[in-house]
Amino acid sequence: MKIDTHFKIIPGLEDYAISENGVIKALSKIREGNLSVLNNHNGTNNKSQRYYNEKIIKQLFKQRYWYVNLTHNGIKRSYRVHRLVYITYKGNIPENMVIDHIDGNTSNNNINNLRCVTQSENCQNLNTIYKRFKPVLQVDAVTNEVIAEFPSCKDALISLGFNYKPAMKGILEMFVTIKEKLAMDINGNGKKSLYDISWITSEENYRADKALSYSTISKFKREGFEHLDTLFDKVESPSLLLGSLVDCLTTDPPEEYERRYLVAEFPPITDKIEVIVKSLFNSYSSTYDSLYKIPDNLIIDSTNINGFQLNWKPETRAKVIKERASDYYNLLYLAKDKILISTELNDIAHQMANALIESSQTALYFKKNNPFDDCENLYQLKFKAEIDGVPYRCMFDILRVDYKNKTIQPVDVKTSYKPTYNFYKSFIEWNYAYQCRLYARILKLNIEKDEYFKDFTILPYKDIVISKSNMIPLVWDCDFTFVEGTLYLGKNNQIKLEAPWEVGKELWYYLSTGATVPMGINIESSNDLRTWIDKME
Repeated sequence: MKIDTHFKIIPGLEDYAISENGVIKALSKIREGNLSVLNNHNGTNNKSQRYYNEKIIKQLFKQRYWYVNLTHNGIKRSYRVHRLVYITYKGNIPENMVIDHIDGNTSNNNINNLRCVTQSENCQNLNTIYKRFKPVLQVDAVTNEVIAEFPSCKDALISLGFNYKPAMKGILEMFVTIKEKLAMDINGNGKKSLYDISWITSEENYRADKALSYSTISKFKREGFEHLDTLFDKVESPSLLLGSLVDCLTTDPPEEYERRYLVAEFPPITDKIEVIVKSLFNSYSSTYDSLYKIPDNLIIDSTNINGFQLNWKPETRAKVIKERASDYYNLLYLAKDKILISTELNDIAHQMANALIESSQTALYFKKNNPFDDCENLYQLKFKAEIDGVPYRCMFDILRVDYKNKTIQPVDVKTSYKPTYNFYKSFIEWNYAYQCRLYARILKLNIEKDEYFKDFTILPYKDIVISKSNMIPLVWDCDFTFVEGTLYLGKNNQIKLEAPWEVGKELWYYLSTGATVPMGINIESSNDLRTWIDKME
């Protein structure tokens, strides 16, 4: 393997090399593929070979440092660039030591600007630098290019021909005015955020709360009272995971994605096998560190529950699961508390997130808040309310507050593997109407109790749908958000959707009384069969 003399191979990451300035490139290599190819169309299979050319690796700047994502042994991790430079050119970093940027510029990752120090020495150097010099940049208003740099605000004003003292007085007065304006809404009233009246709790506490949610109501409506025992169980599926990834990328801070997920190259397994192995891992990972160590009867039980190849012999099912998914189980073990996702799913989620952020139809819902704008985007706000004696909870993907027009726009982001224009089918199948009607009602009950927000109007719900198949987001308006009673959809009103709070009232009855018989059935006397048949939808 040849390498440019300006680069050195990174220890422990032999597929990558780094320069003294922190430029990183992937090295050219030949890797045996696991794809089968036809040899001269004669029907014989050969292993494919993939050749990778050298390429410079893109770096990301966040939290004051440059980061890079590198893959080693099928595992993708995030590394700080300055640490990779130091390790490559000066050796390992001792425990409890950090790498300090000597000049205080965390973008200057040249090896001559890096030294190994204690955490306290690092902080001391940073404080000294900040006391010594606070640079002021002159920026072109059109191109945003830096024209000049000055050691201080005083030097900048003098160099630009201003009388220092009057100019500084004017700047300070301007900042005071801006500070005051930021605390006011468009009408000059004391500004308040919806966050202040939301239910401020962790997502773990939110999920554990026994108040009814859209998901519990919808599941009850689809599956009936026979499945009350699993109503609050956490549901895992590839589609739900994809939605969580996109939500995290579009609405959470960048570091949250790395905290929650571990990206790795998966062995080729089906979705059903993945679900089976996850359930086995969740149940037995504290006892068995390998899939091969799990007794066959436990694996067979899981295949029965998930309906995996029930026409096969039980011992065959157990053998196949072990052979095909042992590497995947090991990856789950490696991930620990993080959620394991494939590189393919990671790439898809990033593409979807970028499409949402960049599309002219949806960009306004994901733009960073500017304190000078009339609108504010809020993400993952939680609320609680009681309707007809039944407690409910909800968590909004997006709430866009318009202080000028006194409106609140609720928005939910839906991801799909199906074409976007087929969303109406999913809307009916998964009872999404329950979500928009219930969430809007809960929000209304909360703002009505607040003196500042009580005059704001909640706009009809919007569903933003983006599909893996075309990566083009569409915005669907739910103009029936505030329909009070039963909702009828379809050309001939053939689709009937009860009010979510009515379904919730029925569900709450079962949960609170432990009823085993559907509401309305009299177990002490005969029931008119015709009446019940007439009730069928």
